[in-house]
Amino acid sequence: MDDRKGADMTIFFEEDIVAAAPAAQSTPPVRIFMVEDQPPLRFNLKQLLELEGFAVEEAADGMSALSRLDVLASQAQTCPQLVLLDVGLPDMEGYDICRELKADTRLAHVPVIFLSGRVELEDKMAGYEAGAEDYIAKPYVNAELLSKIGVALRNGESRQTGQQLQGQVANAMQAAFTAMTSASEIGIVLQFLKNTFVLPDNAALQQCVLQALQDLGLDASVQLRSARGASAVNGEGPCGQLEIGLIDTLARRGPIVDAGRVTVFTYGQVSLAVKNMPREDEERNGRLRDNLAFLVEGATARLAALDAAWQQQQQAATLAQLVSRTRATLQIIDNRFREQQWSSNDIMLRLREDVERAFVSLGLTEGQERLLAGLVARATQEATELYDQSADVDSSMKALLQALEAGEVAS
Repeated sequence: MDDRKGADMTIFFEEDIVAAAPAAQSTPPVRIFMVEDQPPLRFNLKQLLELEGFAVEEAADGMSALSRLDVLASQAQTCPQLVLLDVGLPDMEGYDICRELKADTRLAHVPVIFLSGRVELEDKMAGYEAGAEDYIAKPYVNAELLSKIGVALRNGESRQTGQQLQGQVANAMQAAFTAMTSASEIGIVLQFLKNTFVLPDNAALQQCVLQALQDLGLDASVQLRSARGASAVNGEGPCGQLEIGLIDTLARRGPIVDAGRVTVFTYGQVSLAVKNMPREDEERNGRLRDNLAFLVEGATARLAALDAAWQQQQQAATLAQLVSRTRATLQIIDNRFREQQWSSNDIMLRLREDVERAFVSLGLTEGQERLLAGLVARATQEATELYDQSADVDSSMKALLQALEAGEVAS
């Protein structure tokens, strides 16, 4: 049993629950099977899950859990869609239960989440090697647990769909594998490098890497860390959070790291986690290590090229937006300039007419009238010249717009 059982109890209150149990729906609730030997923890967790709308079955020890799961797996409508599993049980380790579930073809696709007070890297490695989807330390936060359950359920659905598709194309895949047996390992790597030149995006690159690894007879996961974010997949679909965390941890320890039965290759922004390296065959193992290092390096180079192309597209889109905004701004400036020019000419014309009409009542001499009229005429001329200078500025801004448009077309 876990040494920290006494500290593992998770107490929650009504305000911790994200949503109360939903009203009756046409689709059946998601089925969760939980294995926990501590009654208070089992009660609290079951209450939390049922309030979230899940259908929950429970077991207090490993043997009863395996017996009940064997019955539930006999029919699709009763097979659980997720298993929450304690590590330290009174009769057996949770890791052993997880391995038995993954060995059962009826339950292999069902994601398993470990809940445990054991938080060392070795404990998480043991959970990963047993086939778990995630590993959550006790005491846990309810919101975090529910979020990870949601991720695990989505991954489980993807894996189940992938298994169904694999069954439909098994004959075609077998024929492809037979044709590839004559190719050497280095030939597979060189073919991979050739294929990368035409890959359009990160997802295609990941699938190309997985295909090369499958051709080499390896079970592996691929993680890409690019300018557009990180993603990790394996042959069945998206990697679980536990696997992603372990890859991140081991990738920081060096370019090639052996941990348990997993070997992680890292070069730049690409990591491979290979689960079945032939370590018993020293010659082939050494050859594969060299070839996989070369493969990861090539994948990193292609990822860098894809990132550069994506960034160029982003810059081109930004430039296009800038040109569009500049064009609109210049149009506004030109319209306002023309409006102001007409308004100013009209003001000067009305001023001149008002002054001429005022001459009658002001009693000015003919010389004074000519002087005042001359002042008004000179002011009108100066205003006209000022707008002529503004027209030069308008021409300069239009030339700038043409230069920006030429750059947009060239890009």
